[in-house]
Parts: sequence; structure tokens; C-alpha cells
Amino acid sequence: MRVVRTKAKTDINGVAHISVPTAMPGQSVELVLVINKVKERRSPRPAKRFADLVGRLVWSGDALSEQRRLRDEW
Repeated sequence: MRVVRTKAKTDINGVAHISVPTAMPGQSVELVLVINKVKERRSPRPAKRFADLVGRLVWSGDALSEQRRLRDEW
């Protein structure tokens, strides 16, 4: 058994024409077809996607001394 995955575009009537090479000439074969709608993927720019997940911190003090102060509390 061999699994073949392919994509096809339907015509105006919704019919998809596919051709599957089998490497089994002159034999009876069984084809199992699963039809899924392909979601169009628009890959967002990585900088935009990353910017949506993080924020900015404006710091006016000494970050190292503040880290040490917080660690000393533990």
C-alpha cells in the first residue's frame, strides 16, 4: 500500500480532476479519497506576530540594582 497526497483545484462546476500515478500498470486498484477544504495560509510577518505577543517596558532606573533587590527578597 502506498499513500499519495496531492492537491487539486476545482473547476467552475466544483469538479476536481486528479491523476494519480500508481506504478501498477494493468491492475485493479482501490483508491480512497478524502476531500478537505484547503485553508489559504497567509503567513504574517514574524516581527508583527512577535510584536502582538510582547509589550514594551519603559525603565528609568537601574535595572541591575532592581533585579538584585528583588532576588534578595527571596
